[in-house]
Amino acid sequence: MNGLERADEIGKLSRSLDYMMRQIQHKEEALMAQNEELHAQQDELMMQQEELQEALSKMAENEHYLEKKNRFVLALTSTWDKGSFCRALFRTP
Repeated sequence: MNGLERADEIGKLSRSLDYMMRQIQHKEEALMAQNEELHAQQDELMMQQEELQEALSKMAENEHYLEKKNRFVLALTSTWDKGSFCRALFRTP
């Protein structure tokens, strides 16, 4: 006779333990699914962070380029003296 089929205290205890074990398995499966979803979200966030870092780097490059271009334009418009122009053009920030 199976312990779950018994009518005495051992049967009752066996059924209780079986029920608790099934509940634990169910909750474990749900937690595993949530964990997998969190890992997928974490991977997505890491990819987005990498993309943002690349965009930030590109923006910094563009800013540097525009600063150089602005210095050049300012040098062109502010002086007609070639010596002053060259010094202003090649001045480092």
